[in-house]
Amino acid sequence: PSDGVWNHPLLALVRPELVLSRLVSGDRRPLHLQFAEMPHSILLEDAAMLRNVNQPEDLE
Repeated sequence: PSDGVWNHPLLALVRPELVLSRLVSGDRRPLHLQFAEMPHSILLEDAAMLRNVNQPEDLE
């Protein structure tokens, strides 16, 4: 989902073994580059179908 400026993750499933193995490999590049190369899936949805709920009053 997006607020028009930023994309916000709705849900993430992280496989810690994969992340740890990449971090201990000695690669000194920025993490965002390393993470982008890891196997992943992205599901994009229509922002109008999603609602950002952080507080109970957001449901009103």
